[in-house]
Amino acid sequence: MIGLDAVAAIYRAQGRSSEAEASYQRMLTILKRALGPTHPDVALALEEYAALLRMVHRCTEASPLETRAQAIRATVASTQRLLAGWNTRWTFFVDNGPTGVIANMQRGFQQGRRDREASSRRRSVP
Repeated sequence: MIGLDAVAAIYRAQGRSSEAEASYQRMLTILKRALGPTHPDVALALEEYAALLRMVHRCTEASPLETRAQAIRATVASTQRLLAGWNTRWTFFVDNGPTGVIANMQRGFQQGRRDREASSRRRSVP
């Protein structure tokens, strides 16, 4: 089965912009309902639709679509960074268990204390 994005791309390549536009609009409607309005696939569809609009010199209509796509991508990127950080912490916890986590915290506190002591010694040396 050919997806709506492929159909729209074929129409676009053939210069059938009104059919391509209808396919992009239908695809966006389906994607937003199925995946939610902030899904990365929605951003991609918005970018493709905006490219079509720019191709037919409707830049003022394309600009808000591109802005929306960028906002979705920025949200997705920040969420992925957050999840990556949590995944790293969780992996450490799973690999080391609670006692490993506590031991790592103690090492961090001890290193911080040693650093503060070394810093105060350097300040007090004439």
